[in-house]
Amino acid sequence: LGVHLALTLISCSIFYLEAPVTIKTYTQLWNRVAFSTLQFRTYLHLFQLLKSPLLALNLISIVI
Repeated sequence: LGVHLALTLISCSIFYLEAPVTIKTYTQLWNRVAFSTLQFRTYLHLFQLLKSPLLALNLISIVI
């Protein structure tokens, strides 16, 4: 369930941003979210970032 939720959040964030995201960025986001030892906090943090497109774009630029 946790991995499915992580994949759903990442996929929704890609469509929400309406911006091209490379495979590399997608993989790095997946690794950070799905395999984090603090999964629940990571999900909450990602959700909070997605409330603002600018903050979400900052997240992607940090990952690249």
